[in-house]
Amino acid sequence: MVGSHEADIRRIAGEQGGTVVKFLGDGSMLAFGSARAAVRAAVDVQRACQAAPFAVRIGIHTGEVVRTADDLFGLTVNKAARVAASADGDSIMVSSTTRDLVGSMDGVRIGEGEIVALKGLSGTHLISPIEWD
Repeated sequence: MVGSHEADIRRIAGEQGGTVVKFLGDGSMLAFGSARAAVRAAVDVQRACQAAPFAVRIGIHTGEVVRTADDLFGLTVNKAARVAASADGDSIMVSSTTRDLVGSMDGVRIGEGEIVALKGLSGTHLISPIEWD
C-alpha cells in the first residue's frame, strides 16, 4: 500500500511540475515552482488516496528555501511542516502566503481561515483549508 501511495505521489508531483524531495516515514516533502501547482497536486493526491485505509493530511507554505543536492532547508520548510501538523486527517491546509498567491482556481475553494500558533514559530499565523469537488 505504501509503495503504491509513493508511486502516486511521484506521478502527481511530476504531472504538476514538482519534485519529490524525500519521503519521511509516512510523510513526504515535495517542491513546486508555484503555489497553484502545489495546491493542484495536493488535491490530486487526496483524490488518489480517497479509498486508502489511512488519512492524508497536507500542509503548504510558499517561499524561498535553501537547496542542497538532495534536500531543502529554511523557514519555509519549517512553516510548511507546521502547517501540515495543524491539519486534521484528510485535509489540506495552506498558509496565508500560499492563499494569497493561489487566488481562485477551478474546482478548488479556500475555506474560512483561522489564526493559530505554530510550534517553533513566533507570533500567530493565518491558515486556511482547501476544499475541493
